[in-house]
Amino acid sequence: MSSNINIQRICEHCGKPFRAKTTVTRFCSPRCNGRHAKQKIRDLKIKVSDTQVKENLPLVINHPVLLEFLTIKQAA
Repeated sequence: MSSNINIQRICEHCGKPFRAKTTVTRFCSPRCNGRHAKQKIRDLKIKVSDTQVKENLPLVINHPVLLEFLTIKQAA
């Protein structure tokens, strides 16, 4: 079953207008679709890395090598 509809859309990745033949089309080309998918994966990896750094940051700050000077409580 073919359809004769043409809907004016804007690509979610590149922002250029294009004519969509279905109501669910989001990207103007397979290239933009692939680039958007890779960007989502890249963003997810960055988010995971940021959460790991935030979890390990207190451990690194309290590491004995970094504490070269004694605080007043430690000296007492």
